[in-house]
Amino acid sequence: MGLPQRYTVILPFTIADYQRALGRPLRAGETLVLGPHGGRRMKAIVPPEEAKRSHTCGTGWYRGSDDYALLQIVMADAEGRFPDDPSCDEVYKQQIFTGGHRRICSKLPGGELTH
Repeated sequence: MGLPQRYTVILPFTIADYQRALGRPLRAGETLVLGPHGGRRMKAIVPPEEAKRSHTCGTGWYRGSDDYALLQIVMADAEGRFPDDPSCDEVYKQQIFTGGHRRICSKLPGGELTH
């Protein structure tokens, strides 16, 4: 079925289409099946607050506020287990944002964004 990284290019568009068909945004804890070859089980989770601060700085700048909800889509392993399951395959557990990831954006002293 492949590793999670293989889906990162097609997923944003597929998930946007899925939400349009639902007529609403995804909710935390909601599961869905998307992707080629019969699809892949996925779940919307609320990532740690650090994910918003370090990986979505452009969103706050664009919206003019940091008051927005953030969800992360994680994929189940080959056995259908999600990263929050202790028996989930270790490769798939790495999908959940942790503070150990490199910070991709920050603010300069004047408030300008850098990437």
